[in-house]
Amino acid sequence: MKAVILAGGLGTRLRPLTNKKPKPMLPLGNKPLLEHLIKWIRKNGVKDIVLCVSYLHETIEKHFGDGSKFGMNIEYAISKKPLATAGQLKTAQKFIDDTFVCVYGDSLFDFSLRNMIADHKKKKSFITMSLYEYKTSIQYGVIGTKNNGKVLSWNEKPEIKSKINMGCYVMEPTTLNFIPKNKTYGMDDVIKKAISKRKTVNSILIRKGFVDVGDKKTYEKLRLEHKKRGKIWFNMSEIIIREIEENDLEKGFLESLDFLRKASDIDKNKAKEILKKIKQNTNHIIHVAVDDNKIVGSTTLFIEQKFIHDGGLVGHIEDVVVRKDYEGKGIGIKLVMSMLKRAKEKNCYKTILDCKDNVKQFYERIGFKRESNGMRYDHS
Repeated sequence: MKAVILAGGLGTRLRPLTNKKPKPMLPLGNKPLLEHLIKWIRKNGVKDIVLCVSYLHETIEKHFGDGSKFGMNIEYAISKKPLATAGQLKTAQKFIDDTFVCVYGDSLFDFSLRNMIADHKKKKSFITMSLYEYKTSIQYGVIGTKNNGKVLSWNEKPEIKSKINMGCYVMEPTTLNFIPKNKTYGMDDVIKKAISKRKTVNSILIRKGFVDVGDKKTYEKLRLEHKKRGKIWFNMSEIIIREIEENDLEKGFLESLDFLRKASDIDKNKAKEILKKIKQNTNHIIHVAVDDNKIVGSTTLFIEQKFIHDGGLVGHIEDVVVRKDYEGKGIGIKLVMSMLKRAKEKNCYKTILDCKDNVKQFYERIGFKRESNGMRYDHS
């Protein structure tokens, strides 16, 4: 079996980094991105590769040659101009005569390609797509209504899940017949055409092990994490901050509190009762940090009324906790900022934060001022 890697894009979103080298050749550690991708393909048992190249292709050919020094056999399909994803794939047609893998050259993967190939063959698919479960959140309360305007529900800052294309496919060779020659053509056009022709297009769902290195922000984050850890860090998804829900008790919330004091051994029914009482008190708020459906951090906001400031309200942020393996990612700051926003919405005139001396400098950056043993933020 062969793998076709699409590595001919201009990398415009990564400029000026791609002014003198193609995007797949940007360094990650002491190897270019493309070499990491090829290593993953080889690990999954595929040793024959076709590199579809165009922009600054000489750089790629000089580094990889015939692939022998990487334990691979590499051939090149060269186009004079960018042709989009499927248009570029078409240039490899002369090299393909059997089921093959197609991957985008600006992505990194860490899942079982072997299993994906086996699933493709078992189901006798025409095309198998790899999909990634992408999560994001709406930063507003979402209100459900009837057509007449009657309010039915309120979902505060809901998390939304969608299945997105990862850019890794297993295909039958006749897929290439769906692509016009020497024309810009997208992979979405191929999939739509296959579906319209009643071809079997299946998918597998991947929940982790994917990074799209499509822009400077992602690349720099990936590069820094690699420098720090000495390996590719695939946990690049955005951390979601939201109010705690009951099922978070089963997703690591109590375990996250263990970094403060043992809490995970509490009776689960008792924990549910405690949370129920907390949620009934609108001045006792818990926010959690969520990554890949697990709780990786949390904090608490208490709001009290004072006699001073004409009965004004003061917020107290306590128990900011982040799992050890997620420290250094700014999650604590995100949690605190989410609570500052909530305190302001509650019309607090100030918020007090209890924290250790070694982290006070970080909170000063977002507007806190040192006050006796804690920190103070004025909402003005």
